[in-house]
Amino acid sequence: MHAAPLESAAAVLESGAAERRGTESSFYASRRISIRSAIALVVLLLLLSGAGWLRRQPPPPRDPAPAGDAFSAHAAHRLLAQLFEDQTPHPVGSSEADVVRQRIVSHLEQTGYEVELQEAFVCNPDNRCAMVRNVLARLDGRDDAKPVLLNAHYDSVRAGPGAGDDGSGVAITLEIARILRNAPRGRNPVVFLIDEGEEAGLLGAEAFVQDHPWAKHIGAVVNLESRGTSGPSYLFETSSDNAWLLPLMKSLDRPATSSLFYTIYKRIPNDTNLTVFRRAGMHGVNFAFVGDPLYYHTPLDNLQNLSLATLQQQGDNALAMTRALIETDLASPPAGDAVWFDVLSFFIVWWPEPWSMPLAVTAFMLTAISILLFRRRGVVTAGSLTVGAAWWLASIAASYGVTWLAIRALGALGAIQSLWNGREAPLIVLAWAVALGASTTLALVALRKTNPAGLACGAVLWLSVLAIALAAVLPGVSHLMIVPALVLSAALLAAASDFERRGPIAAAAGLLAAFVVLHTSASILHVAMGFGAIPISAAICAVIVLVVTPSIVPSARFGRLVAAGAWLVAAGGFAVAATGAPWTPATPRHGNLTYYAAAGEQPRWLLSVAGDSVPAEMRRQIEWSEARQRVLPWISRPSHFVASAPAIEGEAPRLEVVASEEIPGQRRRRVRARFDRGLGTFGGGLIFHDAKRLGSIRVNDRTVDRATFDSEEGDLQVWIHARTDEAILVEVELEGDDPLRLTLVGQRRGLPGGVEAPRRPAGSHMVPVGGGDVTIRTAVVQIP
Repeated sequence: MHAAPLESAAAVLESGAAERRGTESSFYASRRISIRSAIALVVLLLLLSGAGWLRRQPPPPRDPAPAGDAFSAHAAHRLLAQLFEDQTPHPVGSSEADVVRQRIVSHLEQTGYEVELQEAFVCNPDNRCAMVRNVLARLDGRDDAKPVLLNAHYDSVRAGPGAGDDGSGVAITLEIARILRNAPRGRNPVVFLIDEGEEAGLLGAEAFVQDHPWAKHIGAVVNLESRGTSGPSYLFETSSDNAWLLPLMKSLDRPATSSLFYTIYKRIPNDTNLTVFRRAGMHGVNFAFVGDPLYYHTPLDNLQNLSLATLQQQGDNALAMTRALIETDLASPPAGDAVWFDVLSFFIVWWPEPWSMPLAVTAFMLTAISILLFRRRGVVTAGSLTVGAAWWLASIAASYGVTWLAIRALGALGAIQSLWNGREAPLIVLAWAVALGASTTLALVALRKTNPAGLACGAVLWLSVLAIALAAVLPGVSHLMIVPALVLSAALLAAASDFERRGPIAAAAGLLAAFVVLHTSASILHVAMGFGAIPISAAICAVIVLVVTPSIVPSARFGRLVAAGAWLVAAGGFAVAATGAPWTPATPRHGNLTYYAAAGEQPRWLLSVAGDSVPAEMRRQIEWSEARQRVLPWISRPSHFVASAPAIEGEAPRLEVVASEEIPGQRRRRVRARFDRGLGTFGGGLIFHDAKRLGSIRVNDRTVDRATFDSEEGDLQVWIHARTDEAILVEVELEGDDPLRLTLVGQRRGLPGGVEAPRRPAGSHMVPVGGGDVTIRTAVVQIP
């Protein structure tokens, strides 16, 4: 019955406000929000940024404890130096891998374990095959229960020694095996699996799951990985139905984790051994560190660059989670997923995934009540709320757009020539500064049509709407909006009676909530995804900053000062990122050379290199193509710069028919593929043309998944990592009477001798990556 007087009062207030908007002093002269509060909020934002950065740093490395029951990075690093004494690459099947494996076996035996070697030829669902040799040991528990599996892989890529990926995991696994061996027995047994062939396609894990009897009884997995040599240890992945794992995560001393990582990782084409274990129905967690990504899969992934602090945190996490799982009933874990995040690495907050929608709806209802109260008091109108909502959306778009333009400009200037270049700090500063500058600048414009309460209500309205959307579509990511929406809507509700005084307090509460759940995303996206993610980081930073912007613009002068300062810092970040050499020892350029000889064709040098062009020093040595070309028939995009190469002696791959059989409507042929009689490991490729005529195919008695063939080209590719003395037997069933055309691809490590290869320019600090330099010979043959 009081609605009409209230509406009348609101109309009077709005009319009076409209009369005063003509001049700048009319609104700002009142200084409803004190500059002191605004300064405090800016300082709070800076302090939270510093605290978040400090808490994300790994702890100092620990010396070996007298009792030997705590993980020590120094002990693990010494062990790793023994295992990788030569610091040479040791890919699957290589003689170097034999040496590393024997050292692992000897260490486990000296620790008191009975060691089992699993040897198997295996193919994965992508038709990548190899003979792998896994190392296994088992520690019995008090009960005859499902074991906990602790897993790492000992093989490296061909280009680097793999101290981080995954020598760190091997050393941690062996140290944990020693610690648990000397400790009282836990409830559940522990299986230690140090497998081979992960880099070739998760093949060691495939062999364990497909062939080993222990695999059928595993209760939970702790997998150790890396994609760099430093940085925090993240719990970045879990299996499905992960809610029961969340209480166990309290054992982590400095947790860095979020269901955001789990949700995104499920949707990107990246895999680790846990992918194989999850596919087999196992539960588990995955730890990894991602600092210095430019060292990943290069010669710089070595003992000197491996951070002891990172090794300490990764080992602490693995040991804590293994111990927690050992004492957990793993017989039948309950179903259901969770939503979770760490609070500045102090502790983890989580709730069951089905709670996300009710929480999001609660935030929306609180937001609606807050807006209604502001409206009834005449502080916010429909028009001012609309302006506030538009300001929020425009600020997000501007933060993303300006940062995107900055990244593009840096690319045009040559400062960014790959996904990573090691100078991410100035770009993160730029992202934060652009977010603050854009939100403040647009707030100064919006305040001509609204007031700080309208801006605040527009922001919380968007947060609550997005919370509902995420809860419906991506519940594992919903906490990013639910938490700040809940806190800010509740804080605004409490401040509705006196927004001028209580608004900054509400902003501080909202800032804390938004920062806790969003800052990790803003700080890690570029590390995981490269510089293309910096604009996304800027948009996330804007969501955080927008919570407090209405309270840090108490006057036009102060608002302009904040905006000008932010844009000046952004310009400084851009200038720093734009200066200096693009490639340095700390930011090496990735580049691989290939000697490619196709039967009947002129041999060629192929260069796959980061950046848009061949280094000038290499162009002075030899004439290269101006643009990348498509040369290798199994790669569909232009990916190599090309130059002529001299012809040298060498055997082309060949095929020998060892058995033939005629069956009704089909022919069965058993052939032996030979790729290279040289020493070392090789990768053999079998590209079956017109694969639709294949009834079935088996490689070394392993059935190949025929469903993966390229339907347009009609080709089926099978890639094999093996030793040159290992026979590769292929059995095919053919339809029709015509021969089947087949391209054989032989790859061996390194470039051929007897010819001078183009030299990498020392000044650009180019290093091989992944498969490194290779020699490839191909031949087209027929199966009769």
